Amino acid sequence: SSPKAGLARMMLETEESGVLDHIFYDDEASDDVLEVTFFKHENDEIRVFENSNDCVGQVIVKGDTMEQCEKTLQRVLNSVTMQLK
Repeated sequence: SSPKAGLARMMLETEESGVLDHIFYDDEASDDVLEVTFFKHENDEIRVFENSNDCVGQVIVKGDTMEQCEKTLQRVLNSVTMQLK
């Protein structure tokens, strides 16, 4: 079997603090997306990122190359919608 690449990234894209109204992931199922996990849920406090406790979620992807992983990761991140109250 040929070598594969993998990439994990914490979701930190919070630019403001508030209370989470909703968070939603909308993308077609893909073998290259191993995990999309949200650590924060409706009515949780969201803070501007200072440490790992402020992480909103994480994404783990795989691919044949690191470039492919980066593209898949960006597609996933672009498919996440987060709205604060």
